[in-house]
Amino acid sequence: MRSPFLPACLLLTLLPLTLSAQPRPDAFWKVDDVKAGMKGQGKTVLKGTKVDTFDAEILGILRNTKPGRDLVIAKLSGPTSRRPASSPA
Repeated sequence: MRSPFLPACLLLTLLPLTLSAQPRPDAFWKVDDVKAGMKGQGKTVLKGTKVDTFDAEILGILRNTKPGRDLVIAKLSGPTSRRPASSPA
């Protein structure tokens, strides 16, 4: 019969790593603070390690697209303009 000791040790060892990997709530804007017409610039890596910048303009917010979810609609320009222009909030 296998001992439950090893799986329990692994769980206790890895649990703090998963908890510390969570994003900080203060690192994100609240959807209520995002308004149509706002403009900004973002950075991304599409391939390799080259950082590309892109411009974004908020077009609007779709409220409750799914229960408890809002959708931020943005117009992107630059190297990412071929990607979807919405981001779930």
